[in-house]
Amino acid sequence: MGNETAHATSLEHNPVSYNDAMACPDANLWRKSMAEELEEFVRKELFTEVGKPKDRRVVGCKWIFKRKLGPDGHVERYKARLVA
Repeated sequence: MGNETAHATSLEHNPVSYNDAMACPDANLWRKSMAEELEEFVRKELFTEVGKPKDRRVVGCKWIFKRKLGPDGHVERYKARLVA
């Protein structure tokens, strides 16, 4: 498979994990999208950092990655969401 074919195939599927996103040729665009998401959390004051209480479980989180495509099928936007 040539580079163009490999790149086209990678654009067909969204990464399913952080490691997948960082292994993509467009990892820098995913990083930018993640930074934008975290900046929105801060701007909207959606969280307060606290210490972990003893004998309590911490709610986990993960990144969800989605390429937003335009009508012509080209990537218009990289969207990363942090979910609990």
